[in-house]
Amino acid sequence: MSDQKNKIARQFMEAIPHARALGMRLTRVSDGQAEIEMDYDARFIGDPETGVIHGGAISALMDTC
Repeated sequence: MSDQKNKIARQFMEAIPHARALGMRLTRVSDGQAEIEMDYDARFIGDPETGVIHGGAISALMDTC
């Protein structure tokens, strides 16, 4: 992917408020694909007994792709 398209994709991610709030980051971009990562964060635990991240945070990650 061109540097220009990569730059645009990164700027798009940085402009999304929920992506910033959840700590999402674009790690790889290629033609027709993007890889976005989000670190485990205790603030987003949905089930304190198991430590599983809340489904809303996971859904936001999937929806951002």
